[in-house]
Amino acid sequence: MDLKYAQTKDQYYQNSTFTAVDTADVTEFYHVTGGLSVERSSLNRKQHPNAGELLRAEVRWVVGDERTIPGSTRNGPYAVYDARHEWFQAKVTLDKYFLPRGVFRFGLLAEGVFSTMPF
Repeated sequence: MDLKYAQTKDQYYQNSTFTAVDTADVTEFYHVTGGLSVERSSLNRKQHPNAGELLRAEVRWVVGDERTIPGSTRNGPYAVYDARHEWFQAKVTLDKYFLPRGVFRFGLLAEGVFSTMPF
């Protein structure tokens, strides 16, 4: 189980022809996320296993506020954009190794993800 707070800040131009006097668009995203992970493992090593099985299920909820301040290269209106985002995501992972004898190690890695992320 975890609870985290994070901030991302991106600065970018809307096109590749900008000058030294142009200002970049700035997008900031402040968010809180909480998650729960359940795992069952019989892998023989944490890194580069060649025998055993791992089954992991994870769920996460994310809530955050986005703010975009347009720069001088943006086309259209120059209004500040504010939005609240929230979404749920779930992930299941299966990592299984078969026939752990001999030179070759055959295995299966399968992952499934479900998300309600709107953007």
